[in-house]
Formats: sequence, C-alpha cells, structure tokens
Amino acid sequence: MQNSGLGYSLNVRTSLNLIYDLHVPLIVSWRGHDGNDAVEHDIIGRELLNLLDVFGLRHSIFDPNDPYASVERCLAAAEDGRTTPVLIVKEGI
Repeated sequence: MQNSGLGYSLNVRTSLNLIYDLHVPLIVSWRGHDGNDAVEHDIIGRELLNLLDVFGLRHSIFDPNDPYASVERCLAAAEDGRTTPVLIVKEGI
C-alpha cells in the first residue's frame, strides 16, 4: 500500500494487532521521503518512520541491490509473531 493508505488504515491495524493479536506483514511505499513528490505526500513521507515507531510497527527499508536479504530482514524483525513487520519501498523499484 502507499504510505498514505497506511495512514488511513492505522486504526484497523491497531485493532487487529492489539485486540486480535493478528500480525500481517506489510509492504508500504515511501512517497514524499525526499520532499520531492506531490505535496500531499510531504508530511506522511517526512514522518513515516516516526509514525511506524509510535504504532510499534517494526520496519526495514527495501534494498533493491539485495531484495532477498531485505525481505528476510523484515520478516526476522517479527519472528516473535507478536509484531507487524513493515517493508518500506522507495520509488523506482
């Protein structure tokens, strides 16, 4: 999903994670991370990592030079089964 979609889904995510203990890995685009995107992505792009931290969503950034390791690193961060892992993908992939 786009990072803006993550913003819309945080309430549902929180319910699934906290109430039902259901953790589904997410792949989230990182629009606006460099301030060079459509203006509506500037705030969420700038604050994405902080937002994920606030909601306890463990995250890693996709490395196109080593895609397999990127996915492994993301999933390993949630091996306990009690955390939602998020793989962040920048544009151009």
